[in-house]
Amino acid sequence: MYIYHYDFNGLRNLEELYLEQNSLESIQEQSFEKLKKLKTLKLNTNYLRSLGADTFVGLGELELLDLSTNEL
Repeated sequence: MYIYHYDFNGLRNLEELYLEQNSLESIQEQSFEKLKKLKTLKLNTNYLRSLGADTFVGLGELELLDLSTNEL
């Protein structure tokens, strides 16, 4: 499963996003860019192997990022 840069369009006010245990293998860079109010992002227990430099660009309000139990 993959996350693309347009998957979260229109969710500007989202503050929490829980994507743990979703068999995610890849996240396209800038996928979360429009989620300016996001405070919690849980990506734990997936199959992520690498992340690009711009994967989390725009997440200035982020307080919690969980990447545990991946293949990073």
